[in-house]
Amino acid sequence: MEVLVLGIITFVLLKLGLNNTFSVDEQIYLVDYSLIRPARALLAEDGKEYLVILILRMFVKIFGFSIANARLASILFGSLALVSLCLIGKKLKISTLVSLMIMFSSSYFIYYSRSILFEIYLLFYVFSLFYGLLIFDTNRRLALIILALSSFGGNFTKA
Repeated sequence: MEVLVLGIITFVLLKLGLNNTFSVDEQIYLVDYSLIRPARALLAEDGKEYLVILILRMFVKIFGFSIANARLASILFGSLALVSLCLIGKKLKISTLVSLMIMFSSSYFIYYSRSILFEIYLLFYVFSLFYGLLIFDTNRRLALIILALSSFGGNFTKA
Protein backbone atom coordinates (compact mmCIF):
# COMPACT_ATOMS: atom_id res chain seq x y z
CA MET A 1 0.00 0.00 0.00
CA GLU A 2 2.81 2.37 0.86
CA VAL A 3 4.36 1.65 -2.53
CA LEU A 4 1.17 2.78 -4.25
CA VAL A 5 1.08 6.03 -2.26
CA LEU A 6 4.73 6.70 -3.06
CA GLY A 7 4.03 5.93 -6.72
CA ILE A 8 1.20 8.44 -6.85
CA ILE A 9 3.32 11.10 -5.14
CA THR A 10 6.19 10.40 -7.56
CA PHE A 11 3.82 10.71 -10.53
CA VAL A 12 2.56 14.06 -9.29
CA LEU A 13 6.12 15.28 -8.69
CA LEU A 14 7.26 14.19 -12.16
CA LYS A 15 4.30 15.90 -13.77
CA LEU A 16 5.05 19.09 -11.82
CA GLY A 17 7.65 20.24 -14.31
CA LEU A 18 5.44 19.36 -17.27
CA ASN A 19 2.52 21.41 -16.00
CA ASN A 20 3.50 24.72 -17.58
CA THR A 21 0.09 26.30 -17.31
CA PHE A 22 0.03 29.08 -14.79
CA SER A 23 -3.47 30.36 -14.11
CA VAL A 24 -4.38 33.88 -13.05
CA ASP A 25 -5.33 32.58 -9.60
CA GLU A 26 -1.90 31.02 -9.20
CA GLN A 27 -0.27 34.28 -10.21
CA ILE A 28 -2.21 36.08 -7.50
CA TYR A 29 -1.24 33.48 -4.90
CA LEU A 30 2.40 33.38 -5.87
CA VAL A 31 3.17 37.04 -6.48
CA ASP A 32 0.69 38.95 -4.36
CA TYR A 33 0.38 36.59 -1.42
CA SER A 34 3.95 35.42 -1.16
CA LEU A 35 6.07 38.47 -1.75
CA ILE A 36 4.64 41.83 -2.65
CA ARG A 37 2.07 42.76 -0.05
CA PRO A 38 2.89 42.69 3.66
CA ALA A 39 1.39 39.73 5.54
CA ARG A 40 -0.35 42.10 7.96
CA ALA A 41 -2.30 43.75 5.14
CA LEU A 42 -3.31 40.41 3.64
CA LEU A 43 -4.39 38.93 6.95
CA ALA A 44 -6.54 41.97 7.72
CA GLU A 45 -8.77 41.36 4.68
CA ASP A 46 -11.90 39.23 4.97
CA GLY A 47 -12.35 36.12 2.88
CA LYS A 48 -8.66 35.45 2.38
CA GLU A 49 -7.03 32.06 2.71
CA TYR A 50 -5.05 32.97 5.83
CA LEU A 51 -3.34 29.66 6.43
CA VAL A 52 -2.52 29.19 2.74
CA ILE A 53 -0.93 32.65 2.66
CA LEU A 54 1.30 31.83 5.63
CA ILE A 55 2.25 28.38 4.33
CA LEU A 56 2.98 29.74 0.85
CA ARG A 57 5.16 32.53 2.26
CA MET A 58 7.06 29.99 4.36
CA PHE A 59 7.70 27.70 1.37
CA VAL A 60 8.82 30.59 -0.86
CA LYS A 61 11.19 31.90 1.81
CA ILE A 62 12.69 28.45 2.47
CA PHE A 63 12.95 27.10 -1.09
CA GLY A 64 13.10 30.30 -3.15
CA PHE A 65 10.74 32.13 -5.48
CA SER A 66 9.63 29.86 -8.32
CA ILE A 67 6.45 28.21 -9.53
CA ALA A 68 7.71 24.72 -8.76
CA ASN A 69 8.83 25.63 -5.24
CA ALA A 70 5.51 27.27 -4.44
CA ARG A 71 3.67 24.19 -5.70
CA LEU A 72 5.59 21.98 -3.25
CA ALA A 73 3.18 22.96 -0.47
CA SER A 74 0.23 21.68 -2.50
CA ILE A 75 2.10 18.46 -3.23
CA LEU A 76 2.78 18.02 0.47
CA PHE A 77 -0.87 18.53 1.41
CA GLY A 78 -2.01 16.30 -1.46
CA SER A 79 0.30 13.57 -0.15
CA LEU A 80 -1.05 14.03 3.37
CA ALA A 81 -4.58 13.76 1.97
CA LEU A 82 -3.65 10.37 0.47
CA VAL A 83 -2.25 9.21 3.80
CA SER A 84 -5.43 10.35 5.55
CA LEU A 85 -7.49 8.47 2.99
CA CYS A 86 -5.45 5.31 3.66
CA LEU A 87 -6.08 5.66 7.40
CA ILE A 88 -9.82 6.10 6.78
CA GLY A 89 -9.83 3.00 4.57
CA LYS A 90 -8.06 0.93 7.24
CA LYS A 91 -10.44 2.11 9.95
CA LEU A 92 -13.54 1.35 7.86
CA LYS A 93 -12.01 -1.95 6.68
CA ILE A 94 -12.38 -0.88 3.07
CA SER A 95 -9.73 -1.72 0.53
CA THR A 96 -7.36 1.24 0.57
CA LEU A 97 -6.25 0.26 -2.92
CA VAL A 98 -9.74 0.96 -4.28
CA SER A 99 -10.03 4.29 -2.46
CA LEU A 100 -6.58 5.42 -3.62
CA MET A 101 -7.30 4.44 -7.20
CA ILE A 102 -10.57 6.40 -7.11
CA MET A 103 -8.73 9.42 -5.71
CA PHE A 104 -5.88 9.08 -8.19
CA SER A 105 -8.28 8.86 -11.13
CA SER A 106 -9.92 12.13 -10.07
CA SER A 107 -8.86 15.01 -12.26
CA TYR A 108 -9.78 17.32 -9.36
CA PHE A 109 -7.13 15.74 -7.15
CA ILE A 110 -4.44 15.66 -9.82
CA TYR A 111 -5.01 19.28 -10.86
CA TYR A 112 -5.21 20.80 -7.39
CA SER A 113 -2.32 18.81 -5.97
CA ARG A 114 -0.11 20.52 -8.55
CA SER A 115 -1.43 24.06 -8.34
CA ILE A 116 -1.04 26.93 -5.90
CA LEU A 117 -4.67 26.99 -4.82
CA PHE A 118 -6.41 26.25 -1.52
CA GLU A 119 -8.65 23.35 -2.54
CA ILE A 120 -6.12 20.58 -1.86
CA TYR A 121 -5.55 21.97 1.63
CA LEU A 122 -9.28 21.70 2.33
CA LEU A 123 -9.36 18.13 1.06
CA PHE A 124 -6.64 17.17 3.52
CA TYR A 125 -8.45 18.85 6.42
CA VAL A 126 -11.78 17.18 5.53
CA PHE A 127 -10.17 13.73 5.37
CA SER A 128 -8.36 14.37 8.67
CA LEU A 129 -11.57 15.56 10.30
CA PHE A 130 -13.39 12.45 9.15
CA TYR A 131 -10.59 10.23 10.47
CA GLY A 132 -10.71 12.03 13.81
CA LEU A 133 -14.43 11.30 14.03
CA LEU A 134 -13.82 7.63 13.19
CA ILE A 135 -11.28 7.09 15.97
CA PHE A 136 -13.15 9.09 18.61
CA ASP A 137 -14.48 5.99 20.39
CA THR A 138 -11.14 4.21 20.59
CA ASN A 139 -8.67 7.04 21.23
CA ARG A 140 -10.36 10.20 22.46
CA ARG A 141 -7.21 12.20 23.16
CA LEU A 142 -5.74 11.67 19.70
CA ALA A 143 -9.16 12.20 18.11
CA LEU A 144 -9.63 15.52 19.89
CA ILE A 145 -6.20 16.71 18.78
CA ILE A 146 -6.90 15.71 15.17
CA LEU A 147 -10.37 17.26 15.27
CA ALA A 148 -9.06 20.52 16.72
CA LEU A 149 -6.19 20.85 14.24
CA SER A 150 -8.36 19.88 11.28
CA SER A 151 -11.12 22.28 12.26
CA PHE A 152 -8.63 25.10 12.77
CA GLY A 153 -6.82 24.38 9.52
CA GLY A 154 -10.00 24.05 7.49
CA ASN A 155 -11.49 27.21 8.95
CA PHE A 156 -8.42 29.32 8.31
CA THR A 157 -7.75 27.88 4.88
CA LYS A 158 -10.87 29.51 3.50
CA ALA A 159 -12.51 31.78 6.04
